[in-house]
Amino acid sequence: MRASKRTMSRLVLMLCCVNLLLPEPVLWAAQQPEMPAVERLDVALSPQGTLQGALVTPQGTPVDHARVMIVQGPERKIDLATDREGRFESGTLPAGIHVVAAAGCVKVCRVWAPGTAPPTAGRGVLLVADGAAVRGQRDWYQWVSEHYILFVCAVTTAVVVPIAVIDANRRSPASP
Repeated sequence: MRASKRTMSRLVLMLCCVNLLLPEPVLWAAQQPEMPAVERLDVALSPQGTLQGALVTPQGTPVDHARVMIVQGPERKIDLATDREGRFESGTLPAGIHVVAAAGCVKVCRVWAPGTAPPTAGRGVLLVADGAAVRGQRDWYQWVSEHYILFVCAVTTAVVVPIAVIDANRRSPASP
């Protein structure tokens, strides 16, 4: 009984130490992802009624074969891909409010029918890919904050298993 009481007190002490090592957001709340900035602009459809645009990096290099989404309302969604020069063109679109998104860039466009756009309306949409993306490199703090239950289970297992093994080895064998 005394050995199990000692084991329990060690376990509680270890869990308290692990609790002190965890970052604060892990303990209290998950961090909310940042929403991309949304830009609104007027765009005139081409004479054929299509929406034209281009996707480039922050340095101005075209982004080829990237997915572009055009959404109007809850039911109308168009998926496109850019060509080798980073350009895209939709099929015929109705005038109205459309959301155009690609590579972390989101723009809300007031799309005008051919010949009805105000003089300040652009002839297409220029999307600049989000340059903050770093592929394959994540901070350990971010991983822990996203998977805190798994992290706590792994640390607890790493503490409890050795204590249980040591405690089991200390017990004297039962006499026959």
